[in-house]
Amino acid sequence: AFDRANLECLIFILVLASVVLKMRGRQILSAICLGVAGAIKVYPLLFLLGDLVKGNWRRVTWASTFCVLATLLGLALIPDGYSGALAYLPKNLARFNQEVVLTWRGMHFNSSLVGALKLPSIYFGSLLGADLDKIYLFFGELGKWIAIFGLIVMLVLGFRLRRAPDWKLAYLACAAILLLPPVSADYKLLHLFIPLLLFVREAPTLQDKKIATLFGLLLVPKAFVYLVSDASLTTILNPALLVLGV
Repeated sequence: AFDRANLECLIFILVLASVVLKMRGRQILSAICLGVAGAIKVYPLLFLLGDLVKGNWRRVTWASTFCVLATLLGLALIPDGYSGALAYLPKNLARFNQEVVLTWRGMHFNSSLVGALKLPSIYFGSLLGADLDKIYLFFGELGKWIAIFGLIVMLVLGFRLRRAPDWKLAYLACAAILLLPPVSADYKLLHLFIPLLLFVREAPTLQDKKIATLFGLLLVPKAFVYLVSDASLTTILNPALLVLGV
């Protein structure tokens, strides 16, 4: 993320600031940071899961409001204004879909469920002489259903964990952020430091070694152990570990 000046660094700093401010009782400032992060890329709002299931509607409302306000401000600063932004969005999404989702691109640093399923399918499909374009199209559609079903599962599990320590709900949000998009690059693993921070602040338990091992395996670099072409061990192992952690 740092070598490419990726915005994920700024998003992580805002989410981290939100968590730290929440710990210190600065609820509104915390919500502002999370709302601005959500305006840059919408998925940081998944960290509101804990507030949602615990009924902390004030923080949910503040974060959502500032997300909308920051988004409107950003759109207003675009030279073509709101109409131009609304015209660019579907074009950019369609381009991303054609150049990344429906191709091999993104498999190298991918930690999503779609990537983990797509890799063996493309590999064996190429060996059997299958139409790879149809396989890509299939996973393009499957990815939409995985995202919808995954968000429902996240909410259900969140309500079941509403009395659990905060780090478990933060981990669940992280798992959704990493697993549910069609492409999930390695730099998004930064967000695992959020539940890790909350985890190390908890009182010791008998499960600590297993949990610490899980975090370690997720964060250790694996993208340079290649499996097929430029697709790495990350593509298979990270989704498996994330699901195991849930």
